[in-house]
Amino acid sequence: MKISIARGSRAIGSGGSPYRASPPRGNEGMAVIVVLALVSIIMIYLAFNLRTLACLEHELRLLDRQQTRRLHAATLSTAGQSRTNQPPAVGGAP
Repeated sequence: MKISIARGSRAIGSGGSPYRASPPRGNEGMAVIVVLALVSIIMIYLAFNLRTLACLEHELRLLDRQQTRRLHAATLSTAGQSRTNQPPAVGGAP
């Protein structure tokens, strides 16, 4: 097996950079546009999720307030009643 190295050339087999060939400039611009589009979509998705989370938090506070009022009203209505499971006393006892 013979290996030949050309003298005066920077890369074997090509006259360009010895590290890698650079892609055409149009492809780099398109990659930037694609990345910006993806970042924009992610930011919109994030904004909608934050808005939904805020609405859910507001609704949870409202439900908590309603339940607190309901339980407070139920506590007040049962405060005057007997708390045992025995039937009420009949009025004929001495």
